[in-house]
Amino acid sequence: HTMTCKGAGTLTRIKWSPFQQFCLMPTGNTVGAKIQLWDCEDRNQAVHFCVPSPDADDEIHWAGNEDQNLCLTSVDGTKIELRWCEQKDTQVWRVSPDGRIRLAVDPSKCLDVPNGVPVKGHVLELWGCPATAALLQEDIVFSFDTTTVTSTTISSTTTTTITTTITTSTTTRTSTTTTSTTTMTSSTTTATSTTITSSTTTTTTVSTTTITMTSTTATTTTTTTTDQGCIWDDWGNWSDCDVTCHQYKDRRIRVQPGEWGIPCDGEATEMRRCTDSENCRRATQRAVARGWKHPEL
Repeated sequence: HTMTCKGAGTLTRIKWSPFQQFCLMPTGNTVGAKIQLWDCEDRNQAVHFCVPSPDADDEIHWAGNEDQNLCLTSVDGTKIELRWCEQKDTQVWRVSPDGRIRLAVDPSKCLDVPNGVPVKGHVLELWGCPATAALLQEDIVFSFDTTTVTSTTISSTTTTTITTTITTSTTTRTSTTTTSTTTMTSSTTTATSTTITSSTTTTTTVSTTTITMTSTTATTTTTTTTDQGCIWDDWGNWSDCDVTCHQYKDRRIRVQPGEWGIPCDGEATEMRRCTDSENCRRATQRAVARGWKHPEL
């Protein structure tokens, strides 16, 4: 059947951003099932959840059962399990725009992949998530894709007309009697002749019966949109020491984030002082030889 969210929330897979081939999925379909990393399979209903909009405090329902009455729940401090949805404080989450899934009653705690281990079956926990940049804590950053299901129904109607002709024959008989009388002395004779005229009348009755047959074809189109988070290229090499005794290295954005994707975080350039004073001195000498003057002189 077509998957939809019965209450609030968007039907989505929850992907671990650093390794987006892994999605969140329970270890079973009953109360007490833990939440683990698993292969993302588009057609596998078990990897779908109903997730609230960013910064909206609400439950995260598992879409893998028909009633959608099992929710992500914080249990005993660090454990994450499926429990009956009861709007408890331990079941209300806040999805940050940067991809962190926080416990709304204590936003300093986030859904976490312990030690950042990218292994199928690795069980998630609730762990601390300080306010530092999300991209520096890859084990707590997730992304979401949405599945939109559109159904189109095409109907065709066929009309068949059946005509029945019934013919009835009626025969009318007309009798004409002629009487002739002859009188003779000894006797009287009477002769009668009969003429029969036969005519046939044909009556035609037309009966029309209309039969309507309707066939319906349902076409379902599923569109899946995945929002990619920001991806940086690797850092370049450190530059030579410049006249201010500093070195630089740069990086560029390889992939821009989508609407739901994690935004680019951090700087595109890093700077540090030269650790080799001799290189610094030589760089300054070369600059002076080209006419450069130190701003403090």
